[in-house]
Amino acid sequence: MDRWSYTINNNNINENNAEVTIFGNKMKIKLSPSKKSSFTHVFLDTDTKEANGYVCKENYNKKKCSGGESVEYTDYYIKTPLDWLNEEDFLEAQVDRSRKKQIGGRSSVVAIVVSKGDEIYNYWFDDTKYGGGLLEIEIYKDNNLVSSTKYLMNQIPDNVREENALP
Repeated sequence: MDRWSYTINNNNINENNAEVTIFGNKMKIKLSPSKKSSFTHVFLDTDTKEANGYVCKENYNKKKCSGGESVEYTDYYIKTPLDWLNEEDFLEAQVDRSRKKQIGGRSSVVAIVVSKGDEIYNYWFDDTKYGGGLLEIEIYKDNNLVSSTKYLMNQIPDNVREENALP
């Protein structure tokens, strides 16, 4: 998929949400307010690995940005669902339909469990007729949850336009 928009909640990112919009190699991350960043938005180019931070004001779907300060790409890049799926071969995966979970209002989800050494990865997918998307990744080590990332789609991919991912 070359265009999509979702909200991410990652327990490694100060337990805050970030809104991510992707159009081809352009990625916009609308940050949650925090003391760690003076920017409201970071715009990344996934081909050149360049990133710029901006302060943007949005009003009625119109965005006005100022700044454009170069920032470290790796400090702001957030793994996408596709990144996770491309890293995994799922050859040794087990589908666990006995486990139920509600994620972002979706109650029909299925877990695919992958063991990697002393870590267990739970990939939770939307199991509805029109779903199929990756909703959450949980990583356990020694039976303790060490990371959880949720992806909740905001728009139908065809509704995402290039200007949605640009300053």
